[in-house]
Amino acid sequence: MRACALLLLGGVGLIVGSACSGDDGPAPCSDAAAGCDAGVRPREDAGPDAGADGDAGAVDGGVPDAAIRPDAGPPPPLDPRVTRFELVASDPEAGEAPAGAPGNSWGGHQQRIVRLSTGEVYAAYIVSPPSGTDPSDAQWVLVRRGADDADGWSEVGRRRCGREPMHLLRTASDGLLILSWPGRPAAWTVTTGPTPAISDPDPIPGGWETLTGSSTPYSGAGVSPDGHVCFIASRGVAGTMPGATYSADSAWDFACRAPSGAWSAMTTLPIGLRFCYPFVLTRDPGAWRLVATRDVLWEAAGYTRPAGAFSYVFNAVDLWQFDSPTASTPAGRSELGRLEPGAGSSVVRYAVGDAMVDHLGRLHVLTQSRTSAGDWQMRHLLVDGAGEVTESGFRVGGYTDGSIRLVQDDFGRFVLLFTNSPDAYALLATDGEASAYGSPISFTDSFAAHGGGLRGPPYIAAPRGGTPAGRFVDLLMDSADGALYYVRIALY
Repeated sequence: MRACALLLLGGVGLIVGSACSGDDGPAPCSDAAAGCDAGVRPREDAGPDAGADGDAGAVDGGVPDAAIRPDAGPPPPLDPRVTRFELVASDPEAGEAPAGAPGNSWGGHQQRIVRLSTGEVYAAYIVSPPSGTDPSDAQWVLVRRGADDADGWSEVGRRRCGREPMHLLRTASDGLLILSWPGRPAAWTVTTGPTPAISDPDPIPGGWETLTGSSTPYSGAGVSPDGHVCFIASRGVAGTMPGATYSADSAWDFACRAPSGAWSAMTTLPIGLRFCYPFVLTRDPGAWRLVATRDVLWEAAGYTRPAGAFSYVFNAVDLWQFDSPTASTPAGRSELGRLEPGAGSSVVRYAVGDAMVDHLGRLHVLTQSRTSAGDWQMRHLLVDGAGEVTESGFRVGGYTDGSIRLVQDDFGRFVLLFTNSPDAYALLATDGEASAYGSPISFTDSFAAHGGGLRGPPYIAAPRGGTPAGRFVDLLMDSADGALYYVRIALY
């Protein structure tokens, strides 16, 4: 993998890969609820090479793989643009974190929006307990949008969620599965269509922790195209090292669900230092990978806590690989990256920003890091089938605490979505490995015009949640005005 070539774009303050050009988007949309074409503002970097119709100067996003769509012919040029920006929920409880709970802006690793093959879109969000103040009584709300342009959003139903937000997955044949932790973990199946129905909760069998109050399972979930689901949580104390510093005696609790609906036996796997915010990537026929960020007390990791620093340090990213949905031990574990405290500055964060598996089966992990000296860095890690890791770095000038998402279209081309409220951009990969990117395409005007920008990372309908790669990217956005919005981006 080649390293990124860096180019400073003074107009937008971005430092990215080699430049590309393209056309301006359509006029911005002004009605958030209408579902009209919410365009992008003119490209600040569009130079004399930009094609008049968007074709001449288009970047191909890397060489497309004809095996993805062998009968589709030459792919149209990539031309990312916002085509829908719709209000999903504006009730105050949607914008407020339930007392003692993290709320809709927390996480980033969960799947909260899916698109069906019919074009229907479903999303889920968390709201405050209907009565009382126990955060473990918070509820999840499932909402649906029909496939037609004129369709709007409507509530399907709500159930007890627990303190931590839920996971929404699309299973095979356009079914839905909702996983959450109302005391102990449970699953709800949803029959989709014009009149969707939610099942009674199905407890996930096993010796899971019973969590009340402000306890957090730090759970993750992923689904394969053929319907295997893997679900995992972080156990803060495994009980295998008496007297160990909290977060130095941790474990993963996990189980997988077959397409038939039967769960495997739950496994508790001691891992030593605690890891959280798990990204779960399940493949056919049920082999799965787990990417997570280390989240431990400074002293547990062998560090001296700097004065004024947060009690926990996030400074390592690990990968676990399981060969089958019934495996109780990993086939391998490896450290993908770490940021050690350096002289004159301390680690504030080195964490997973996104993780995805491409159509060739390669694992892509995006990491974000920051030190107390204000040094921000983002890295792309590519793990091939043999487990070899190659790394490239990229920077965004002025970057503070935004989010990054790597997506692939149905021709195999990569697009990086970057948000740093109120700014939002798309960057097209200039190779087939997503190691270098072209000039930014700005969505800032569209995002800022609706809700004043993001309050947390956008949630994307992604393959790890059951939505196949395609022409469109669907996002659920928790905005600064306390409302939830649906955003659709057409990639070409």
